[in-house]
Amino acid sequence: MSIAGLLKAYELERKNLGIGEQKCSLRVIAAAERYLGVVFPPTYRYFLEHISLNSKADLLGLRLYEPELAISDQPVVSLTQTYREDPSFPLPQQYILIDDEAPDFMHILDTTQVDQQGECKVICWLADDFFDSDYTDLDGLYLELVNGAIYKMMSHKADEGRLLRQEVEDYIAFYKSLGYTGKEDRFLEENWQTLFDMAS
Repeated sequence: MSIAGLLKAYELERKNLGIGEQKCSLRVIAAAERYLGVVFPPTYRYFLEHISLNSKADLLGLRLYEPELAISDQPVVSLTQTYREDPSFPLPQQYILIDDEAPDFMHILDTTQVDQQGECKVICWLADDFFDSDYTDLDGLYLELVNGAIYKMMSHKADEGRLLRQEVEDYIAFYKSLGYTGKEDRFLEENWQTLFDMAS
């Protein structure tokens, strides 16, 4: 994980969806850490402070709201705590839920797998089974969520007959200008031809 990687995806979202400029206080983030009994990795902490209140992507467990909710009701805390208390397959204490992709299939941060920069590995959890994620880091997961939000927005415009081919071309050009290559292009390869076909 890296803050630089987060900022690239954040710029992609800013350019195409527009975002706010709110910040979550470090006090609230620290309270969430204390409640869950874990230390958030630096990139996740940066995400919560600078991005979570502004993003239009479907972030689920990646949000903190300040100051409307008590710490125990914040999504970052409540979703993780709910699964920790699940009687069938309780989530172990060292894990932080960051994305509930489908029923019983989640992306989590493993706070016991920490590199020299203090960053944690993203892994998948399916019932009582844990395995490697398609996203090796939080940056990749956030990028996929941003791409999904932009695709949804453009699909809606296409349904209304308002999507221009030039808009799709501009998006792909800006995406590639950020330096994304290889596996990060998977979303484009699988989805964007559909938008070209729908654009006028």
